[in-house]
Amino acid sequence: MRPAQPQLTTSPRLLKLGEEIEFKFSLPPEMENGLFSIFERYLENAKTDTRLDTGLSWLDSQHPEIIDIDFEDGVGALTYRPTQTGNYMARWTAGGEVFHRHFAVIDDEYVTLRFSSFIELESEPT
Repeated sequence: MRPAQPQLTTSPRLLKLGEEIEFKFSLPPEMENGLFSIFERYLENAKTDTRLDTGLSWLDSQHPEIIDIDFEDGVGALTYRPTQTGNYMARWTAGGEVFHRHFAVIDDEYVTLRFSSFIELESEPT
């Protein structure tokens, strides 16, 4: 049974360099697919004056990779292999919805930190 709303799921989103991430898409009947974009190293490429309190609209100032998704009976999938370490953002539009999925790529010399605003911030990484 196809969903009533578009859906986007991913495989694990912390990758070692050389690994792949898989995206799975579901579209309800009669709903049109929009664009799927990947913003490579989006945090590393952000201008220092980027204001995070404006949401993710600042992503539009970057140059994403646009990838076509092939759908069959409302289901699509694609696999993406990043070529560099860093922070990535995937964005998919479908039926007036916008989905964002962050994923990170590390190697033995790269680290990512998890920040959270709903608990007291820690000064040391966990």
